Amino acid sequence: MGCSSLGKACFPIASSIHDIVCLLIFTVCGILGIDAYSTTGVSTSLAGSYMSAGDADGAGTVAQFNRPMGTVARTTGTATLYIADSANDKIKQLDLYSGNVTTLAGKGYPGMVDGDAAVAKFSTPTGLALTHLTETTLYVADMENHKIRWVAVDTGLTGTTVGGGYSNYPDNFDGTGTGAGVLETDTLASLLAVGRLH
Repeated sequence: MGCSSLGKACFPIASSIHDIVCLLIFTVCGILGIDAYSTTGVSTSLAGSYMSAGDADGAGTVAQFNRPMGTVARTTGTATLYIADSANDKIKQLDLYSGNVTTLAGKGYPGMVDGDAAVAKFSTPTGLALTHLTETTLYVADMENHKIRWVAVDTGLTGTTVGGGYSNYPDNFDGTGTGAGVLETDTLASLLAVGRLH
């Protein structure tokens, strides 16, 4: 089945963000465009292109994504949508007022490095969640690294919350911190379903 026959798939990812009632992701063969539906019911394209995968920051259709999988919105003090740009191994952020997309953390190729935004690496990030109330820490299901990572949303500083860097399936043993053998996540990683962590 080719791209033309797949058409668009839509998934609700956030609601009641200031004047935007609902945000939807539209994908064609894993390529992202983000539309916003205002209170008047008018659809406006915010970022990305339906038919052009890539890796680019910028506003509107200048921005490019490749297989984005997880999103979560921050509404405290800002209107920002965080995006797990999975095939680009990056965490990106979309300013919902200006439409500008920037990279928060990640190098654009897979790896496992904690540290400042300039050095942090991910390997197929998927689900995202924000800390409740403060919304200052983003949690990332880092699928191929078998870890849950954290990212400070104001600086991009990145660390590891849990996971030893390997799958423990089918044994599924518990542990503490990096001693826990984590985590088989998928494209619907549980963090995506949770949305916000207390």
